[in-house]
Amino acid sequence: MELVELDDESLTEVDGGFIALTILGVTYSATTVAAAVGAATAAGVAAGVAAAAASDK
Repeated sequence: MELVELDDESLTEVDGGFIALTILGVTYSATTVAAAVGAATAAGVAAGVAAAAASDK
């Protein structure tokens, strides 16, 4: 894998927000990555609430 360092001009041309993520040659859009992180966070919170509720009984 060849990495390319971005100069200041290239950085200003990036159109804000998240940068797309590439894992094992598959590129995921920023929207997909943000949705997955949000879903994982919500699932973690739900699991924590369920565990806390179960331990109160």
